[in-house]
Amino acid sequence: MVFKFEKFLFSFIVILSVLFVGLNIMNKNEVLSTVSNGSSNETKLVNSDNYLKAGVIKMSLSSTKNVKILVNGEENFNYTLNDNIMTLAVSDKDVVEVDLRNFKEGTLDVLILKVSDGLLNPQVSQKYQFSKGINKLFDVKMN
Repeated sequence: MVFKFEKFLFSFIVILSVLFVGLNIMNKNEVLSTVSNGSSNETKLVNSDNYLKAGVIKMSLSSTKNVKILVNGEENFNYTLNDNIMTLAVSDKDVVEVDLRNFKEGTLDVLILKVSDGLLNPQVSQKYQFSKGINKLFDVKMN
């Protein structure tokens, strides 16, 4: 009796797993229902205005020793650093900060060298200067 129940339970779990995998494959293109205007139109997520609005910012730092760049308060983000030139991947409405709590030199100078098309803020040639603490560099704004 117990063996039959275990066999049934195992078969049931396997069938449910296969069913969930199949449904997941069929639903690979997520759909957003528009509710703002009350219509029943649907928009694929990849066609949504807010889906993956991203850009790249290239900036020069006067020093990188004991300097941390934070994106939305996090240190782990997508960037490259070569000879005090940081290339940073950002999304719309990201907040970029500089953490100078362990910075021993006088001031840190930051210069925006290049931004992707569609980025409204920051702008090329903007300069920032900081000395201590955690400071907000800029809010990313895209059109």
